[in-house]
Amino acid sequence: MASIAKTYDTVSDACCVGLSGAALVFTCVSVLYDVGARASGLQPPIWTSAATEYAMLLLTMAIAPYLVRHHGHVRIEILNRTLPAVGQKLLHRGVSLMGCGVCMVIFVIAMRMGIDVHSRGELDIRSIEMPRWVLFAAIAAGFGLCAVEFLRQGLSPANDAEAHDATGGL
Repeated sequence: MASIAKTYDTVSDACCVGLSGAALVFTCVSVLYDVGARASGLQPPIWTSAATEYAMLLLTMAIAPYLVRHHGHVRIEILNRTLPAVGQKLLHRGVSLMGCGVCMVIFVIAMRMGIDVHSRGELDIRSIEMPRWVLFAAIAAGFGLCAVEFLRQGLSPANDAEAHDATGGL
């Protein structure tokens, strides 16, 4: 079972970092090209604004599960440090399970909205036409994977919070 979890972590991290990294590079290059074209008097591409908005949504949803797994999400350490070890473990479990619940609610809402707009055939029409359900699919995937990561932390027998206290949290 541990090897399956390790394989999942490796594949998930590679996908999260690779996909979000590619979206970030695409956004930077697109914006630089757009600004450069405007500065030199050329007509910038009409798709830059919409494409970078889509890329930033993808970037955010792709990197979120990675950040949850590696405790890169916002944590308030002052309360945690005032509690005894047992209290810290209970707080970590409770907050992780609550995070899982919140992410699951957003996942369900995004799935329902995605299915709804898909059934109506809605398009997100800007300079690029895109099926609107794709946007909800990205949100559902990101929050669904975050829910998995929070659930793993909440049910883990080891207290991962202690292992990451050396970094000071965020």
